Amino acid sequence: MLPHYFPKSWAEKVLFIGQTVLMLNCDPRDLTQDVASKEKMLIWSDREQHFFHQFHQLQKGKISVLVFERIIDEIKTYVTKHLSEIAIKDADLVKQLKLIKDFFLLGRGELFYEFIKGLQSIYGKMINENSVHDINRILNISAASVNISDDVEIFQFELATKSSLESLNGYESQDLFQSLLLRYKIKWPLHLLFPPKVLEKYNELFRFLIHIRKIQFDLQMLW
Repeated sequence: MLPHYFPKSWAEKVLFIGQTVLMLNCDPRDLTQDVASKEKMLIWSDREQHFFHQFHQLQKGKISVLVFERIIDEIKTYVTKHLSEIAIKDADLVKQLKLIKDFFLLGRGELFYEFIKGLQSIYGKMINENSVHDINRILNISAASVNISDDVEIFQFELATKSSLESLNGYESQDLFQSLLLRYKIKWPLHLLFPPKVLEKYNELFRFLIHIRKIQFDLQMLW
């Protein structure tokens, strides 16, 4: 339904702005409507009238797509800046990025060494619904063995899809690493920065790296 003279990127910016504003106005930390209203005022401050005036000016002549895009870019920059302030201060973005590195990118090598070693009890067995429970138990035991107690609970393993679980039934668990999916409990409002598509890419990297780590472990055992 988008007119052909508006590029897809423009529509994506509009959607991002809308999602961000709606999310900030529905802060789960808000306990009262007064707090929500105050937060809304903090989002726009005196800028809402400024943006409204810019759109109103477009009606006075022939609408320029370039001007339209410039206004949307300005709003997106403003909203993104407000989001980044909340993400950095309240959600501790730097810490969350470190956790993503430690788990998805195997930054904590000692943890995943213990994890892969602990999985030896699963190899040679058939994969079933209990496998996921066993894998998460091994992750927690591995974390405790290397003195990692904080934040491990926000990561949890599952098999990629129900169909992948069904396809692996009857096969040995050497195929396990191809179907592991690491779930990350995203802290509000970081789900806007880490949507499902982004986490899917992180999981692709994770499956590749954990497979390489397993090969390294096996070679070390052979040596």
